[in-house]
Amino acid sequence: MKLAPFEIMDKIKAAKDDDEKIRILKENDSELLRKIIQIAYDVSLTTLLPDSIPEWNKSDIKGGEGILYREHRKIGMFVKGAGHDAMNQSRREVLFIQMIESIDPRDSLVLIQSIINRKPFDNLELETIKAAWPGFME
Repeated sequence: MKLAPFEIMDKIKAAKDDDEKIRILKENDSELLRKIIQIAYDVSLTTLLPDSIPEWNKSDIKGGEGILYREHRKIGMFVKGAGHDAMNQSRREVLFIQMIESIDPRDSLVLIQSIINRKPFDNLELETIKAAWPGFME
């Protein structure tokens, strides 16, 4: 069973060394995780959402990581140059809010940190990511 993004980030945060973090990244490699990490770390990317956290209602869903794995292709709507630049801005913002309201709130916070705040994740350096996934973000 795939771990939810928040579970992966929690494991990385608790990891004692880079070897353990690399192992966690390799074991949980997915298109979703790579998108989340790339948006947070790649300064050449531009997101198409305001840089303030929107008002949203936290979901009662616990777990439900399958939802985000199924919906991860929609993340491209929030990144410039991913094929959705012409989308109406209000529609884009509504879709983001709908996405974060439909998943585990802990995963919502991961998406907010990646897409809105554009902040690296605790205890995860870019060099570690590149060691786990050679050629990624080169």
